Amino acid sequence: MTVEQIIKEINDAKSKGVVTAGLNIFDGLDEYEPSDALRGQVEYTFEIYDEYVKRVVSLGEDFQKKYLRALKNSDIVDNQSIEKEDSLLISIYRTLNKDSALDLLVRNYGKKLTVDKFTFIHDILLDGTSSEDKKGLRTDDMKYVGRIDECGKRHIDYFPILQEEIGMAIEKFIMYYNSHISVDDIYDATCQPIIYNGLIAAFQLFNDGNSRYGRLFQNIEYWGKVNQLLDVKINKPLVYISRQCYPYRGEARGLIKDIVVCNSKESWDKWIRFNLKRIQDNIYKGEDNIRVLSRKIR
Repeated sequence: MTVEQIIKEINDAKSKGVVTAGLNIFDGLDEYEPSDALRGQVEYTFEIYDEYVKRVVSLGEDFQKKYLRALKNSDIVDNQSIEKEDSLLISIYRTLNKDSALDLLVRNYGKKLTVDKFTFIHDILLDGTSSEDKKGLRTDDMKYVGRIDECGKRHIDYFPILQEEIGMAIEKFIMYYNSHISVDDIYDATCQPIIYNGLIAAFQLFNDGNSRYGRLFQNIEYWGKVNQLLDVKINKPLVYISRQCYPYRGEARGLIKDIVVCNSKESWDKWIRFNLKRIQDNIYKGEDNIRVLSRKIR
């Protein structure tokens, strides 16, 4: 399909009222409170995560260090593989290059974020990938969120924020992030990381790598914020949802579309509930792994 044909399809979709993400997504986020039903899911997730942490720590410092390192290396590959990257090449590249975007976010956790740091870490995420030449902020309005079906027909769910508003969107994201560094309770610690992910995914600020950056951002922020509330703490993330998200990518896109189109408390509740389920799935898998490993190391 030629560029002219794509432009025509995009213009046709816009003329039919397909929504464009706007800065109004931030409206009401500072006052967001999860529903009572969602609070129950947050509490349950916190409870099983706390038990998971204690189980890992109980197996000794040496095991904990190696286990956390293995999980980190696995997710660096998984997060890229979801986007059709070659897992072997990603693994080799990361072996040859010490610092990853994950490491940078871990080191930056708890500190004020700047626009330059936010965009720099995103670009590091694309190092060694097939999208390495697509680093940087989006420079046009040719991007859309949707899919192409088996017959080659383009289905456009929504358009990302306009290129001319990207700078303002990043500024507002950074202001929102920096105003939520401290943690009030388990609801704040759990919901905020998932909201960050949703904002990054909805706005599509970058040429490529938006979804993987959103997932990574959530993983690190969830570890850091919840870690502040635990009696037993760990110095590296324990839960990564990339692998658990893969079978549900279509559902995730639909939930982000609802945030863009409806921009309601209910749409944020659904997005948070979806991600809580993925966190729970990862914890269940981790607990199974620990049971197997603990028998082998005794």
